[in-house]
Amino acid sequence: MGYPLTSDLGISHGRANGILLPWFWEYSFSGNPEKFSKIITHLVKNARENQLKNAQESAFLLKEFLHQSGLPAKLEIETNEKSLSQFAQRIAKNKEKIAVSPEELDFEKILTIYKKSLLTK
Repeated sequence: MGYPLTSDLGISHGRANGILLPWFWEYSFSGNPEKFSKIITHLVKNARENQLKNAQESAFLLKEFLHQSGLPAKLEIETNEKSLSQFAQRIAKNKEKIAVSPEELDFEKILTIYKKSLLTK
């Protein structure tokens, strides 16, 4: 999902993925909660058990970790829903790229992740 942000908007690929990751995490958590919880325990030493078992709480911890590491909560870019919809269409068509997701991603989920990550509204 970071590729269109890099190729079309000029955002470094690592930064693009970092901005998208917490929202992708929240949607993908249910596909492998044990793995996601294990990752959080390595990033956040004092995570409470409910934060490890809940997708939103776990994603919040990840957002906090990334923010403390220097990644802004939102990118200061000009974008709109039409552009994000086009990005989501491109990604949804690339079945081999999204096949590795622990949870099935379709156009609507991809678009929602882009909106939550990039739109300030």
